Amino acid sequence: MVDHSMQSSVSRTSRRWLVGLLILLIVAGVSWWLWPASEKKGQNAQPAGHTSRTGAMRPGFGGSTLPVPVLVAEVTRGDFPIYYKALGTVTALNTINVRSRVAGELVKVYFKEGQMVKAGELLAEIDPRSYQNALLQAEGTLLQNQAQLKNAQVDVQRYRGLYAEDSIAKQTLDTAEALVSQYQGTVKTNQAAVNDAKLNL
Repeated sequence: MVDHSMQSSVSRTSRRWLVGLLILLIVAGVSWWLWPASEKKGQNAQPAGHTSRTGAMRPGFGGSTLPVPVLVAEVTRGDFPIYYKALGTVTALNTINVRSRVAGELVKVYFKEGQMVKAGELLAEIDPRSYQNALLQAEGTLLQNQAQLKNAQVDVQRYRGLYAEDSIAKQTLDTAEALVSQYQGTVKTNQAAVNDAKLNL
């Protein structure tokens, strides 16, 4: 009875070994059969990074490679431009503040920003109408005082004749002469106002 059970366990063990050996042989046979086909594919395939006349190779779907179009150009010799890109601020070496002589509404500008200008060159135009009116007013006042001065001078000439004839008092002649001097000073002041108004224009 004991001998029979030992024989059955030995037979089971040997069967397992035979089945495992058979599976191993099948796997080895299949591998040996597929090995030459993979070598043949590897010989026909181009290495990675290989480029042909038609173009470079790029990976496609499923691991396949597709040709990429490539352009050909002639090699030329020349300078290679170098550009530096950076953020910064440009500051002028010399700056000057330009101020107008008079205040007013800006009508026209005769220069562009960054343009070279020279001393005495017309840069901008201010509305001149208010200064034209001031000039007309100063000229009118000057004419009025000049007329009064002329009249006072005529009176002085007349008073001098009457004083020589002893027809008027000396005080009357002195007053007329003082009035002439006063009008002369007023005329000079008016002339200065006219000149200032012309300068503003």
